Amino acid sequence: MLIYPNPFNNQFTVEYGLENKTAVLTIYNLMGVKVAEQTLTSQKTTVDLSNVANGIYFAVITEGNIKTHQKIVKQ
Repeated sequence: MLIYPNPFNNQFTVEYGLENKTAVLTIYNLMGVKVAEQTLTSQKTTVDLSNVANGIYFAVITEGNIKTHQKIVKQ
């Protein structure tokens, strides 16, 4: 998983090599509350988080039984 830019302002790009046809990107805040979710259907996707406050979040991609995590920062 590659997320850039990080830190980001309102949008970031996710590059992920899909093994299956789809995966789910879920964004959690530091309290573990889900703040956004998006289905990934291509290897490169732009995600808009303009509706969430600045801070630290965790991006989790779930594809079948595989989960990939990365910390992201909105500034």
